[in-house]
Amino acid sequence: MGSNEPGSAAGLELRRGCGGYLLDVPSGRVDVHRFRRLFDQARAADRTDAERVLMLREALGLWRGEPLAGLAGAWVERTRHSWGQQRIEAVPAWSEAELRVGKPNGVIGMLDGLVAEHPLVEPLTVALMRALHAAGRSPEALACFADLQKRLVE
Repeated sequence: MGSNEPGSAAGLELRRGCGGYLLDVPSGRVDVHRFRRLFDQARAADRTDAERVLMLREALGLWRGEPLAGLAGAWVERTRHSWGQQRIEAVPAWSEAELRVGKPNGVIGMLDGLVAEHPLVEPLTVALMRALHAAGRSPEALACFADLQKRLVE
């Protein structure tokens, strides 16, 4: 079935080969590729903080549930971990951009959840501490620091 045949979705092509079938999808229709493109664009030096915020919000908004849910195997686990690391790398960048445009409260919820999920990932805790401090919640920021220090010692 080609992309111009009845029953095919625009821009998609299903090809048959000796090893089975291949679904050829434009990269702009694959969330992980869109995420990477937006993240790379947001890191460009010529971007304003407002542009970074919008791009990173869109990129992080593509994360819905567990990547490759329902699949198992070594490749799936490595890929899922790699993609998760990319998300973790993007979150502090997004948080910093939000802080620079004066919106610390908008990042605290996501950061709090991610710190709970990844308690030893220092950049997440640092981002949460900065957001709490910027939101006028310095005692909570200090408590985050103490919690991280305790976890690292343990």
